[in-house]
Amino acid sequence: MKQILLICCLALAGSVFSQSIDHPQQGFSTVSNLKVTAIELTDSNTVLSFIYKGQPGTWILIPGGSCIQPVGTEQKYFATRTEGIPFGKEYWLDQSGSVEYSLFFPAIDPETERIDFREDNDGGSW
Repeated sequence: MKQILLICCLALAGSVFSQSIDHPQQGFSTVSNLKVTAIELTDSNTVLSFIYKGQPGTWILIPGGSCIQPVGTEQKYFATRTEGIPFGKEYWLDQSGSVEYSLFFPAIDPETERIDFREDNDGGSW
């Protein structure tokens, strides 16, 4: 009985520390063909998922200075890895002109209501 209770508690705890927000509200962006499709908050990561639609045969790049910043704070959380697109290298769009990818950041406070996504470099275009 104690094992069943422990397993149930662990299952509930796991669900408490993972939250997914599909199609979050998006504010000002200088890139109109880039959309945030989801934000996932876990105890170890904050994951932003994107879809980019551009001209086939052109390239995009995720720079090393990409970060998120909870609004109203000075704390910046820098991207640690990507999925679906390389990190710091040109990614050439195929004939569809579209790519879906995710950026992984350290975990942020789950009570955070708004974040900014930016490049932490001069001339960043996000």
